[in-house]
Amino acid sequence: MTCHPLSSLLLALPLALLGPAAWSDEEPRGPIIELEDLTVIGSKDQVERLPGAGSFIDLEQIRNHAYTDINKVLFQVPGVAVRQEDGYGLFPNISLRGADTTRSSKLTLMEDGILTAPAPYSAPAAYYTPSAGRMSALEVLKGSSQIAYGPHTTGGVINNLSTPINLMAPGYLKVMTGSFNEWMLLFNYAASTETSFGTTGFLIENYHHRVDGFKTIDATPDFTNTDRTGFRKNEPMLKLFWEPATEVRQRIDFKIGLSDLEADETYLGLSEEDFTNDPYRRYAASRYDNIDTDSLRSSLRYTIEPTEYLRVEATVYTQTFNRNWFKLRRINDGSRNVGLSEALAAGETALDVLKGRAAGRLDYRNNNREYSLSGIETHLRFLFETGEVLHQIEAGVRLHQDDEYRFQLDESFFQDNAGVIIDHTTGVPGGGGNRLQETRALAFDLQDRITIGRLMVVPGLRYERIHYAYTDFDTGGNPDQVTGSGDSDLDIFSPGLGFNLGLNDGFTVYGGIYRGFSVPAPRAHAKDGIDPERSTGYEIGSRYRHTSGFFVDATLFYTDFSDLIVIDNIGGAGSGRTENVGDVHAYGLEWTAGYDFGKVLGPEWRMPASLVFTATSATLDGDARSTDPESIFSGGEDGNKVPYIPDYQLHFSFAIEKKGAGLYLNATLIDGTYSSASNTTLPITPDGVPDARFGRTDGAFLVDLTARYPVTGSIDVFAGIRNVLDEAYLVSRHPEGPRPGQPRTWNAGAEWRF
Repeated sequence: MTCHPLSSLLLALPLALLGPAAWSDEEPRGPIIELEDLTVIGSKDQVERLPGAGSFIDLEQIRNHAYTDINKVLFQVPGVAVRQEDGYGLFPNISLRGADTTRSSKLTLMEDGILTAPAPYSAPAAYYTPSAGRMSALEVLKGSSQIAYGPHTTGGVINNLSTPINLMAPGYLKVMTGSFNEWMLLFNYAASTETSFGTTGFLIENYHHRVDGFKTIDATPDFTNTDRTGFRKNEPMLKLFWEPATEVRQRIDFKIGLSDLEADETYLGLSEEDFTNDPYRRYAASRYDNIDTDSLRSSLRYTIEPTEYLRVEATVYTQTFNRNWFKLRRINDGSRNVGLSEALAAGETALDVLKGRAAGRLDYRNNNREYSLSGIETHLRFLFETGEVLHQIEAGVRLHQDDEYRFQLDESFFQDNAGVIIDHTTGVPGGGGNRLQETRALAFDLQDRITIGRLMVVPGLRYERIHYAYTDFDTGGNPDQVTGSGDSDLDIFSPGLGFNLGLNDGFTVYGGIYRGFSVPAPRAHAKDGIDPERSTGYEIGSRYRHTSGFFVDATLFYTDFSDLIVIDNIGGAGSGRTENVGDVHAYGLEWTAGYDFGKVLGPEWRMPASLVFTATSATLDGDARSTDPESIFSGGEDGNKVPYIPDYQLHFSFAIEKKGAGLYLNATLIDGTYSSASNTTLPITPDGVPDARFGRTDGAFLVDLTARYPVTGSIDVFAGIRNVLDEAYLVSRHPEGPRPGQPRTWNAGAEWRF
């Protein structure tokens, strides 16, 4: 099935001829310049009108602690579970309401309303995610209000909002340094000019972040650069806009951004004993591990308001993402090949090879992959009245394509008893994987926000028509030779119904029922017959806002997942396969409350405090169907807990401010979790094989403290400590064995607004 790229826009234009209506008080008509980025929620105030649960994290919540790690930011959102991996948030594993955390693949991840996972349909695993340190806000949707988004909504929606073109505060410079030779610089500047042709403007920005890392690699006679465990990231961005001088309000926005990352990061963890003795150690065998990525993103958006009752946005977008993670994948101890997790758990000679204390072979793989995505989408909003009923039609059409190409090369290093590399061999090009996956998708969404007095009801429907294709190439030395291919089609229907009822004096009730889905990759669907993951979600909640500033928001949710998809390579060895592992039930409570106690001290003081609590029960409904040792669901039995979903999580924030100076506290209590659905506390597979990926993670109490002081009206200085209590805790057993969270670190810097 084909569709001309202009068809999505043309489908919307006839609505411009419809008759007039009146805007509601809740939808004031403002300048287009204030609406340049496509938002999911829009602001904290607009959370009140959502027909479901959602959160808006604003710039203040990100910058008060100078956060650059998205995991730290998301601790402030109820219903979110994160599995940390590298200590800096480079590769987040995010879950909403009990969905699988792996590489955030069950989320629709966006930047400024545009899909931004490397290949959202073909390979959604988030080896790229927008840097939290350069964002102006984060929007999170978890309920019935997410019909407009896809292709992964069993876990919800996260939209990252980049720096807007703010002509009221055109210049900004932030410099920060910290532990382990950390440096961060964020610079942006905006300007505009008016001519007879209209108003034009621009924003230039660059975000740079680097750190040596908090781990230390074991030295060998031929390797002494032991503190090289950090990363370097650089992300420039340019935005342009033009508002023509016409009677009809319209605007053209162009955005281009680059991301360049090099990280000396590894899949390899530690043995149980070594983690207890020194969790920040890395074995000598991981010294060559390195991931190098680059991404180019661009979009062109046209916005027009033909009348006061109709708004249309059409966006053309494209993104490329290339990465090569050169990493250790197994060893040979002289008698046999041994997987890394088995070597960590079994010990003896295999573990000595990892430590550089025994002769052996280290097998590495260039996990070289190229991704691309592109598309055109149109969104419209149309208002009209029928009697006393106000309708706000929201519709969207998206034509999208993405692909993933793997061309991977194996290499082996041979070491002697002292860990010295004495030989090196290289395999054939493509020998470690050589295949292409492609997806074409046409998506439609339609919602009607029906308002009758204080009641808003929002029925909606999403439909996606997906075409998959895959091609396997030879891995034995003829990389251009096709060894297999196939294609398939998939139709997805996702209905939903939400409501929002304003009762009185700031009290609101909301809720709904919705169908979520997460699509399989092309090869998994066309070759292996993997079904889409589906979910039916229910929620009911209430919000209360008092004129004094006190607020509380509570939501009960229940989600029934069917045909849960577990993506390949979850275990790290590269031999895993994508599977439908079974069904899951998840239910729980999300609760947020807050109040500003500053009035107690006087009018110049602010003392905002908030408490965020999440309780989640996510369990298997029936035995897991997986027998793959690479899968964290292998050996799961009916009633067992879903891996890496904590039973509870508590976050407390407190600040005290006066005349721009402030002291800010964030404290998070995290429950420990099982790392596999077998729910074992021992590092052993269901078949009795030693494996460090099986067991539990640690609970932790994490405290961050930051102080800020205004030197002048435009310059602030700040200093902070993260993990004040210096908690040493095990955050994950994946990809390959126990890994720690970040230890206590300090940072200090300055901000200049000009």
